[in-house]
Amino acid sequence: MHYIIQNAIRFDPADYTLEQTHEPHTVVTLTVTMSRLLLFLVEKHGENVTKDDILSQVWEAHGLRASTNSLNKYISDLRQMFRALGLEDEIIATIPRVGFSISGAIVISTVSRMESEIVPIVSATPLEERRDGLRTYQYVFLFIVVLFLSGLLFYIFHPKDSDEDIYTTTQKSYPVGMIDTCPVVSLKPVADNLKARSIEITKHILAMRGRSCGNEIQYYIYFSEDVIYHQRGRVFLADCAMKDPKMGLITSCINFYGADYDTND
Repeated sequence: MHYIIQNAIRFDPADYTLEQTHEPHTVVTLTVTMSRLLLFLVEKHGENVTKDDILSQVWEAHGLRASTNSLNKYISDLRQMFRALGLEDEIIATIPRVGFSISGAIVISTVSRMESEIVPIVSATPLEERRDGLRTYQYVFLFIVVLFLSGLLFYIFHPKDSDEDIYTTTQKSYPVGMIDTCPVVSLKPVADNLKARSIEITKHILAMRGRSCGNEIQYYIYFSEDVIYHQRGRVFLADCAMKDPKMGLITSCINFYGADYDTND
């Protein structure tokens, strides 16, 4: 099920995306928690929702630690994403001393996966809670890390007896920014407004590990959203020496993985 907001933005909670309806290739990827927050507010369309209810249903019900600061930051980021997609209307309103609301004046419609019909929302119907959401996210995180490390080890240690006996492995990556002359790329898409924070975390890890940018070095990163929003969480960083930066060929990597990393330490 998709949601069409103000006849301009399509929200897909299954894919964690926002996109313009008239420019389907203009897509913003949300974090899991950010998508869950927006979905909760959409389900409560026209209602004033307290901060306590949001923190309870969006964070605590999924085994996450809740904080008002995190909630306010997520709301601010969602508003910024709507503006970036060209929607200037105040989609999420602040209710002083109460919480937040998507006003009933905001038009929200539902559309099926087959896009066969569009039906205006009259009353909110809570969706089934995704009780295994956090667990699934953890498995995906660990799978990507294991896959990446396995590929690196295979490439580095596989014997190359002839030109015909050369194997390579590829890992899709997404540019994040630069630290001095060293590129930083992510193993998952990073929203533009979160790239500066990702660079900040990368610098923090490198400083803690006593590492610095060198000749033909590239950093591969994967951070959980908890760390992005200044909480403890999982981080992965590979400090890789590049054989051919243009082709993305790696000779060796120094890897760091933290399961309970805190950039506030």
